Amino acid sequence: LDHTTDPCASFGMETDFTVGYYSDFNNGNSDSVRYTGVALGWFRVNPTNVFKIGVEYFDRVGLKLLPAFGMFIQPTPDFQIDLYFPRPRVAQRIPSSCCRQLWGYVGAEVGGGSWTVDRNVGFGVFGDQVDINDYRFFLGVESVGQGGVYSFLEFGYVFNRDLISRVQIPSRKLDLQDTVMLRMGVAF
Repeated sequence: LDHTTDPCASFGMETDFTVGYYSDFNNGNSDSVRYTGVALGWFRVNPTNVFKIGVEYFDRVGLKLLPAFGMFIQPTPDFQIDLYFPRPRVAQRIPSSCCRQLWGYVGAEVGGGSWTVDRNVGFGVFGDQVDINDYRFFLGVESVGQGGVYSFLEFGYVFNRDLISRVQIPSRKLDLQDTVMLRMGVAF
């Protein structure tokens, strides 16, 4: 569920609430259903700058809630700077056909996720919930077409990765190697 007040007003708010099922499909339980969301209040500093402040809720084992704040700057219609924690981004519009907007960008984020899984630890299989926490730096391109069809493609570097489990067998935290990321999606 998304809600945004009038973006042309001087003050406003935006919310995003999602319910999802996150499991390996072998171990499904009440921890498999996760609620995530964003609640931000904002005020327009001037016609090109908007300051936002609020929280982002992740519903993970080791990361429940983060403060969210920053300045969203659009000095021209073709250039955007989002000095926003936990997802900063700089974007430039790329000339394209008249039926869609194409943007190139560089960004970063607090990444990862959480899933319920079956774990085999030598003496048997048991259910657990695990988080993968990381930081991501990426380059991307996004397209917004007629009718609001949105697509993106990103390539990035993922670092400072760890895996945290709810159950402490054999250990609660495992450091993971850095890796690369290829991510794409479509929304309509």
